[in-house]
Amino acid sequence: MKDILGHFYNRFQSPAFDTPEMEKSYWEWNDRNKLAHRKTFLFLAIITLALIGILDVLMAGEIAPALLTIRVITVSALTAIFIRFQSDSTPEQREWHIFLFGMTATISIIIMTVVAPRPAADFYPFLLSATMVFGHALIVPRYSSLAIMCIIANCIYWPTVYFSQTSLSAIYANIFVMSITTFSVVVGAFAREQLEREQKLYRDRLAETREEAIAARDTAIQANQAKSHLLANVSHELRTPMNAILGFSEVMKHQIYGPIHQPQYREYVDDIHFAGSLLQANINDLLDVSRLEVNKMSWDDDWSLITEIVERTVNTCTRDVTAANIRLKQELHDTNLMIHCDPERTAQILINLVTNAVKFSDPGSEITISSSENDTHTELAVIDQGCGIPTQHIEEIIEPFRQVDSNSKTTQKGGMGLGLSIVKGLVEKLEGQLAIESELGHGTKVTVKIPAHRIGKLAHKDQPSALALAN
Repeated sequence: MKDILGHFYNRFQSPAFDTPEMEKSYWEWNDRNKLAHRKTFLFLAIITLALIGILDVLMAGEIAPALLTIRVITVSALTAIFIRFQSDSTPEQREWHIFLFGMTATISIIIMTVVAPRPAADFYPFLLSATMVFGHALIVPRYSSLAIMCIIANCIYWPTVYFSQTSLSAIYANIFVMSITTFSVVVGAFAREQLEREQKLYRDRLAETREEAIAARDTAIQANQAKSHLLANVSHELRTPMNAILGFSEVMKHQIYGPIHQPQYREYVDDIHFAGSLLQANINDLLDVSRLEVNKMSWDDDWSLITEIVERTVNTCTRDVTAANIRLKQELHDTNLMIHCDPERTAQILINLVTNAVKFSDPGSEITISSSENDTHTELAVIDQGCGIPTQHIEEIIEPFRQVDSNSKTTQKGGMGLGLSIVKGLVEKLEGQLAIESELGHGTKVTVKIPAHRIGKLAHKDQPSALALAN
């Protein structure tokens, strides 16, 4: 029996908060959200009780002056309570004055029910029911306060109703109405408070989860920045031993200080040099990505002919292009075009794009470096006839360490998936935009859009030092 009663007790308990501070926070939140509504309803209650004085005049007859006096006193008291309510500074003070407001209205209605003759006495109890319903309509903060108010109202009304001039049929009607009203108001107030408590618990947990997510994100960002700073600052430590490996293996590869008689050793030297070159390229890519992330990438703007940048690209990529049996051609619309940029970094953009195109292209195909111009920008494009990239993966491959899939040509030919992310960062430093168009089986076109204010033209082809730059 004890377990059954305990089950029902727990079932009808409102959700509890873990600490008194959380409970206090809930009531402050509840009061803050409903304060404006409560002020409005209390003001309307005063106006309504005052206007119902018309019934006193129309239905009370000779007793009307006494009823009007009671009503004036009631309205005055309620007004004073309302004024004090507005000046309260804490939810507890406001709840106390709301409770006092309801009890004052209840006692006033009961007194008028006893004093008034029929038929007025038959109608006043219905105002008492309306008062309880009105109190339920967002006025009384706590379920427990409203339940106590309803119990007190019933306890005062029923012992006094027999002293009134109320008819027996009106008493039966009032029994029905007040019973239904009391039950509905108490159950409704409980359900309302339970929902509000659950809402507050949900909001608090959501806020905690959000704060934890923000903290985790900030921690991840800090860790990523620390990693980027570390990589950006250790370039000397990484490059120095790698330069030694490449330098000495280059000397041994060309047998500068004498022949290497063992053919297998010569193969080992070639392998060491190739592996060192590959490792150096990967280190350079990692360092470039890290420098771009922490904005430590060196960038020296200067005017440079587009033909010089493209020529540097072609010279750098010739060996890879030739080894892959791919044709590399140029289609530049204006050889006098100049770009205000870092020539080395801009050439690096094209080199990365051409190198990437080689990985995606078949032997015997063609890679084109082209340029075009309009009123808003100049475009540099690298176009290949390779296998293409699935549309859904185009955005992904720009991110660091992202490659199309494990079977792609890029993966088969090596690389860490950093080339396009470096291109994206360098294009942003150029204040330009990167666009990729690709279709499976029909190749890829990567376009670098350079803003017009970075574009100029060489006025005298035979005098490179005399430039007339017109934007």
